[in-house]
Amino acid sequence: MKAGSQRTLDENLILQDGQRILASAVIYGANASGKSSIIMSMALMRNIILQGSLEAASPALNNLEFYPFVHSSKQSPMLFETEFIDEGCHFIYSFEIMIKTFDMEKRRQITSEQLWIKRGKRMVPIFERDLQKVSVNRDKRVLSLIQYDEKLLLCRRQKRSELPDKLL
Repeated sequence: MKAGSQRTLDENLILQDGQRILASAVIYGANASGKSSIIMSMALMRNIILQGSLEAASPALNNLEFYPFVHSSKQSPMLFETEFIDEGCHFIYSFEIMIKTFDMEKRRQITSEQLWIKRGKRMVPIFERDLQKVSVNRDKRVLSLIQYDEKLLLCRRQKRSELPDKLL
């Protein structure tokens, strides 16, 4: 979490690429102000990422329909986004899921997913996908930052070209 402008307790900060990052943070607020919802949402995002699918057999994912719009009859997307630094590279990863409240028969879907990396002062997409397509940045310099093996991309293209048109 990026630190604010406060200058006390600087020993609790991590300095990374000129940014002041909090080593830890505290969430506080009045009763029923959403503290637990933030923690549950972060745990849910973690579970979705670790399971690799919304259809995985995980208790947290089985109860997905009950978060956080349990009393809403409207189908609404849920956006999850995290910003992190790994091996000196600044990333933003997000995905959006569509669920239908209390409808266990309908498949849950990841409707979009993106991974971006900061290059200089701008953010560069590594990959983006939606329900229709997947776009992978072809710039070898960008892909090398995530240690992407181009053979994987070629293998995926080959498998996709072997599929009948009706499945694409």
